[in-house]
Amino acid sequence: MRAAWVRVGIFLLLGYLLFSLGYYAVPWRYREPLYRVIPSFNRFYMGQAFAVWRWWDRLGWTGDDVSARAVGEEGDAVCVGGEPMGELITQVLTNQAYRVGYSDAWRSPLWVAYRLDRVEAFVWGKRPSSFRVERRVEERLSAAAFSGSGYDRGHMAPNFGIATRYGREAQLETFVMSNIVGQRPWLNRGIWRRLEVDVARSYAQRQESIWVMTGPVFGEGAEPLDSGAWVPEACYKICVDAREDGWRVMAFLMEQTIPPYTRLRSRLVSVDEIERMTGLDFFPRWPEELERLMEAEAASRLWPM
Repeated sequence: MRAAWVRVGIFLLLGYLLFSLGYYAVPWRYREPLYRVIPSFNRFYMGQAFAVWRWWDRLGWTGDDVSARAVGEEGDAVCVGGEPMGELITQVLTNQAYRVGYSDAWRSPLWVAYRLDRVEAFVWGKRPSSFRVERRVEERLSAAAFSGSGYDRGHMAPNFGIATRYGREAQLETFVMSNIVGQRPWLNRGIWRRLEVDVARSYAQRQESIWVMTGPVFGEGAEPLDSGAWVPEACYKICVDAREDGWRVMAFLMEQTIPPYTRLRSRLVSVDEIERMTGLDFFPRWPEELERLMEAEAASRLWPM
């Protein structure tokens, strides 16, 4: 009798998981009518399926890395392969834990680079309540540049990742407007935040060190605000891991209109695609062949956790 109940329980669990995964796969245009009537039903099953897919993707059992069995110049402690290059970069701003390629034309960072090392424990200070104006640049943004606009002030060098590796003073330096781009709340507080947490809590902990380059994508979809701030149409993040036999890279691109419950794996792109969209040249100090191998293809899996 007990075995029968166990089989029934397993059958119901499998049925529940299959229904959730099937519902997740249904296009929005078909789910929307039900969402309008019973939004909680949509949120519940989308959330359940998303949790299953997130767990599966984090295992990294299927797909391939973008890697190269080659020895290249690391660059320095912050910028792997050298500082990214681009015509619209006005100046490079150096902070304790990260570096910024700033553009006066966009009043924005175009790239932000930092390195995260493995730590024994996560220790960080209280999040500051305000942001500072960047005094080292000519075209400055007020700390209130995005207030009332519908956009969050999105960190490029992350508060948590920097604070847990470099301490309180370095954490406070992430709350300066040269480290900020406008992000829709569902991007900044959703998938972007999940990626930042994964990078800091998982990827950096599994490797000795990882390098990260991140920033906005300005294009035809960029939006000017009355404050003088420009809002990008998307944001990118490139993670680089140095291994004994070479290098590994994983790059992401996320648009401002990214839907909720989007899998990180579905936003993997090639570095070449990010270069085409941003006009930047990443890894300029690497040998040409290594740079080509690392930039031409998109990874088809997340790094296993």
